Amino acid sequence: VIVGGAIIIFGASIARFFDAEELKDILPIYAVILIVRGMGVIAQGLVLRELKFKELNLIEFSSYLFGYGLFGVSLAFFGFGVWALVLAYLAQSIIKTVLMNISVGSKRDWRLTARGVSEIMSFGVGDTVGQTANFFANQLDNILIGKLLGVSALGIYGRAYQISVMPVNLIGGVIQKTLFPVFSRAKGKALKGHVIPWLRFAFFVGCFLSVSVALWAEEIVLIVLGEQWVSYSKTFSILSYGILFRLLMKFSDSLLRSQGRLYIRAVVQI
Repeated sequence: VIVGGAIIIFGASIARFFDAEELKDILPIYAVILIVRGMGVIAQGLVLRELKFKELNLIEFSSYLFGYGLFGVSLAFFGFGVWALVLAYLAQSIIKTVLMNISVGSKRDWRLTARGVSEIMSFGVGDTVGQTANFFANQLDNILIGKLLGVSALGIYGRAYQISVMPVNLIGGVIQKTLFPVFSRAKGKALKGHVIPWLRFAFFVGCFLSVSVALWAEEIVLIVLGEQWVSYSKTFSILSYGILFRLLMKFSDSLLRSQGRLYIRAVVQI
């Protein structure tokens, strides 16, 4: 709510910073999206804790199918332009939040206790600091490119960047969602028994993806984006070398969060 309110208040200033006045009307919608998605975070955490990955994936798939596949595509077909993407994101977020809360039903305890609030605050502050540092680290390049080179250059860079992190998001997302509840339940030697094999797996997969994507950058860009983007395959190739490090970061992130080492994680992110 606080971040959403800040986006609404400073939306006009952000639009002027990027010399893109159309953002002034779009940013308030993203503020609403933040609030909507926040309402589903606890429910999603409960689903993950119970290792119900099939249920989680079904919810994710359904939200994208109806939010983007049906609603967003229909808006784009009728000429809504950029608003088709914005409203599709809003629809997907609403659908996901509703389905997540329906999934957990009455499993939540709404009572507030001093101990419960203290534990949540201790965990939440550390996690928020880490997430905020991670957000600015990931967005700093976009901010600089958008300000110095313009929105068009940012769009080109953004497409190349999104493709380069696609393998990390797919595989790393699975690693984070799977390992966090597993690591949370393991201690001592049992934890070490889980960490070493998964660390080796993440390392070798990251090496393989980095080299493969770099070697086949032009072909990947041609298939995914089309001929008009082939000239930017060099940018994509350079960005692909970060796949290994991003995958290892996702692994370490799951490990630190699962053991409650949130302030160490926050320092690392900063």
